[in-house]
Amino acid sequence: MQELQRQDFVLIELAKKAMRAGYDERGSTMGAALRCGSGNVYTGVNIPGRNSVCAEVVALGTAKASGEKIFDSVVVVGGKNMDRIHTPCGNCRELLLVNCPDVRVIVHIGQSGAKKLSVRELLPYSSELED
Repeated sequence: MQELQRQDFVLIELAKKAMRAGYDERGSTMGAALRCGSGNVYTGVNIPGRNSVCAEVVALGTAKASGEKIFDSVVVVGGKNMDRIHTPCGNCRELLLVNCPDVRVIVHIGQSGAKKLSVRELLPYSSELED
């Protein structure tokens, strides 16, 4: 577990900005921001519907489509006031583990506040980790 750095707080703000821009009254809008090894940041919002797509998956797809191969950190935000850090759902944890196994995920941990964990810490017993 790591403390957040200045660049992590910037990432959180970019996710909030994406969420506000993509606000959709039909579903709870989530925003995500993914910082790549290149320093580029890609944002996404969830796409509501019968087969909803999560915001971090949209950001990851955009980054991959832009040729990114190294992923540093990701954050997901949402909530009634559009200011709450969310932990990725189980499906997104697995997608992150498969596609960017070294990414750090910004999460909110109770009284401790926001911290960064590896995606492997969020999905510790995945079959993806087996040899």
